[in-house]
Amino acid sequence: MIRGRDNFAGHHDPAGELSAYGHKLFIFDMGNVVIKNIHVLEPIAENFGLPKQDFFEDYRNYNYPLMDGTISTHQYWEHVHKKFGVAVKGEPFGDYFFPEGNPPMIALLKHLRSLGKRIACGSNTIAPHWDLLKEWGYTGYFDALYPSHILGLSKPSNQYFRFILDQEKYAPEETFFIDDYPENIEAAEKLGISTLYYVDDPDQTADEKLKALFGDGIGKG
Repeated sequence: MIRGRDNFAGHHDPAGELSAYGHKLFIFDMGNVVIKNIHVLEPIAENFGLPKQDFFEDYRNYNYPLMDGTISTHQYWEHVHKKFGVAVKGEPFGDYFFPEGNPPMIALLKHLRSLGKRIACGSNTIAPHWDLLKEWGYTGYFDALYPSHILGLSKPSNQYFRFILDQEKYAPEETFFIDDYPENIEAAEKLGISTLYYVDDPDQTADEKLKALFGDGIGKG
């Protein structure tokens, strides 16, 4: 099984590159993979005078319900008003969301599509973020979209990955998945999906891992 952090140590491996390109379905996470600069909680806390530590800790209780779409962002901000006594105006999740495209990953997306590969976005997200990503064109790089808040499923659940595989009609061994959370990588690997754990580590940067697996593909926009 391909795994960027384990199988490659900073050198170009043609066999590994061929193995990566041999897959038929590629599933990309969105945040911190295709786009960067995604975090909004700190500027929200600063701009509305919310106590940062308490706000961050409380948000953890609502992170997955928001991503699964079981509560709306409106309901969440009502909760914040009741808990912290702060009336939040507008839609802060969108108002303070200023992502930037990640050039190496976008180049890889374009290159894989030029080779006829099937490209899916598998993203844990929330409605305001997803709406803006669609508006700004980031979802246009993909053949299929699987946002958690619409599916009612999120990573790292097996059901999330199995839903995508069932919809796409590909087997796990035909599938490659790129993500920046270890629990998501581990869940995919347990199903037999090949992965790239896209984060920096002491031996390799995330983009060095990417290049080790895909070679010049990350430079072909």
